[in-house]
Amino acid sequence: MGGNLTLNKRKQFLMQALKGLGIELMEENAIGTTTDFDDFPRKMHNLIQAILAVNDLYYTSRQSVESLFIEDVVQWMKEHDVRYIQNVSFMGYSGYDNVFQFVIPASKVAPESIGPNM
Repeated sequence: MGGNLTLNKRKQFLMQALKGLGIELMEENAIGTTTDFDDFPRKMHNLIQAILAVNDLYYTSRQSVESLFIEDVVQWMKEHDVRYIQNVSFMGYSGYDNVFQFVIPASKVAPESIGPNM
């Protein structure tokens, strides 16, 4: 199973999902369960649900959350007619480039604004 399970919250989410489904975290971060013939269909269903829960943890990764947040910011700016330039690089005094997600150009009522680099 991919992903960093050393992070407490991520592992806590995983363990809560597995426990609710009756699935175990086994050696080498594999998930599994044991069953008998009569209970096989229910256990197989629960195992598939656990696999989907593990997959859902991918969406909590920094890259995924950051991407969704940027998409929300862009949508908000468009809805509110905020002028912006996205993904701009400026050279600093040190000579190193600094990348900013958003630059809001100056207008008659406000100076330019530079968003944080991510």
